[in-house]
Amino acid sequence: MASEALSADPTSMTEVELSKYLAMADQLKTWINSIYELAQTEMERGVAVPGFKLVQKRATRKWADPDAVEEALKKSRRPRKDMYDIKLRSPAQIEKKFPKLYSNTLSSMVNSVSSGVTVVPDTDKRPAVASSTALLANALPKQ
Repeated sequence: MASEALSADPTSMTEVELSKYLAMADQLKTWINSIYELAQTEMERGVAVPGFKLVQKRATRKWADPDAVEEALKKSRRPRKDMYDIKLRSPAQIEKKFPKLYSNTLSSMVNSVSSGVTVVPDTDKRPAVASSTALLANALPKQ
């Protein structure tokens, strides 16, 4: 099945073939993730997996001693605005902290903007979005 899918040209697939391969892709993602998890577990135990190795992920920098850094910055007389970020919490954070205020007053001040679309099985409970072709056809004047 996998060799059949890998040899298929996606640009020439019918909608039925595309549906079949999307269903396979979900199963393969799960299987592939399991393979990576197993390989990592084994390699962390010291088992060599030929052709692969463990590496560190990209490092993020954090202060080893934030209090000492803060003190050093204060001693250097840097402006507070250059040392600290103060920003409004997200709608989700405010809703969690102040549920009544959020539902009574603030919820009407929220814009929910999707970051895009994704392909899911038709059993997913979210409503389908209209295709860009359908949206364009509805926007054009009727002749």
